[in-house]
Amino acid sequence: MLTSYNGYPFNIIPYQGAEEKCKEPLSQRVVKTLLSVVKNSKFHRIYMDNFFTSHRLMVRLQQKRFCATGTVRDNGMAKFPLISLKSLAKTERGTSDALFDKANKIAAVRWNDNRVVSLLTNFEVTKVLSKVQRRVKGGRKDVDAPFCVTSYNKYKNGVVLFDSHMENYFTSIKEKSGTGHFS
Repeated sequence: MLTSYNGYPFNIIPYQGAEEKCKEPLSQRVVKTLLSVVKNSKFHRIYMDNFFTSHRLMVRLQQKRFCATGTVRDNGMAKFPLISLKSLAKTERGTSDALFDKANKIAAVRWNDNRVVSLLTNFEVTKVLSKVQRRVKGGRKDVDAPFCVTSYNKYKNGVVLFDSHMENYFTSIKEKSGTGHFS
């Protein structure tokens, strides 16, 4: 689903089953199809979760001039020799590591919060830190977070908001008696 940050739907793809003999990964096909409705990429920023994000997809979006940021699974970070998840998890909360792929203009960042979060971005800064509040025993604490992490957290929830709106406002379809049934 492609939505605005406040839950307005732009494009929805109902699941239709697997495609036969397609070399392109499912995640890339889905993103490509969803973004096909976008007329001018310079007016949009794409935020996605780790199912969709990969270095290869970020390069492709960069080439099509889409600004994109997404969380990424550890196996999608192979091109970036960042501090390992285990090592970063042992550091103080708020510790981060970032690298930039100059050839493709893709940045990678790992940040230690409650757990380690990894992101790829093709437009946001990773070295600039902002302060975020986190709960700790006895109160709250300011923790450093890379700007791309705070931006991702701010704009990632469009699909969740859409689902919430649908749940709140969807009217159920009821069968009239004697007309059959739905399956």
